[in-house]
Amino acid sequence: MSRTADGPDGPRRREIAVTKVEKIMRRDVGGVRAEDMIATARRLMVDQGLSSVPVVHANGGLIGIVTESDLIVRLIPRRTPRWWDGLFRDRETLARDYRKAVGTTVEDIMTSAPISVAPDASAGAAAALMNVHGIDLLPVVESGLLLGVVTRASLINEAAWTQESGESAASDDQLVREMHERMEQEPWLSGRGVHARADHGVLELQGLVASQAERAGVVAMARAIPGCTRVEDHVLVCAEVLRRS
Repeated sequence: MSRTADGPDGPRRREIAVTKVEKIMRRDVGGVRAEDMIATARRLMVDQGLSSVPVVHANGGLIGIVTESDLIVRLIPRRTPRWWDGLFRDRETLARDYRKAVGTTVEDIMTSAPISVAPDASAGAAAALMNVHGIDLLPVVESGLLLGVVTRASLINEAAWTQESGESAASDDQLVREMHERMEQEPWLSGRGVHARADHGVLELQGLVASQAERAGVVAMARAIPGCTRVEDHVLVCAEVLRRS
C-alpha cells in the first residue's frame, strides 16, 4: 500500500520563524521591584495576561523574574519538617524552599539572572530557548535593560512567520542526495532500510522501518525538502509485514 503526500497548493511552502524578536515582542509590559509585595506581582501577572513578570531595578535593568510556578508553590501546604530532611537535602536548598514558601516580597520568590533574549535574535532562536528550558516567556534585554518580553503567543502569531517556497530548481538527483543525507543524520531511523528516488520533483520512498513512527518521520522528512512536490510512500513497517506473512 502506498500513500501520497501533497502540499495544499502543489509545491509546499515551508514556514520558518525568521522574524526578529523586536518585531513581535510585547513592549507594554510592566515590571515589579524586588522590594514589592508578592501580591503586586500576582496582580500584574493577571492584569497583563502573562505567565511571568520581570523584576527590574529602578533604572530598568533586569534582575529577576517571577513565574506562575513561584506563586503556585505557595499554595501547597507545608508539611511539618522532619529531623532527617537535612540528611537527604542540603541545608541551602531547604532554606531557599522555606523562603519561597513563607516570604512576603518579590525578592523572596524570584529567580535571579533569568534567561533572556536579545532584540535582534530571531523568533526561531527564542523558540529554541523556550523549548530547551521549558519556559513560556523570555525577557528581551539590551545592554542589561528590559525592553519587553516575548511569549509563546508572540511566537505563534502570524507576524512571526515567513514562507519559504518549496518551488526551487533542485534536480531529481539533488532531491535524492538531500533525502539520503538527512536520513543519515537522524539517530531514530533504524538501519538504512529506506531508499529514495525522484522523478520530476516527486520523491518515491521504498524500504522497511521498525515502526509507524519512523515511517511517518521519513515521510515528513521528504515533504520538508525544498523542491519536493509530492511524496510517494511505499515504506513498510516490520510488524505489519510479519502479520501478513
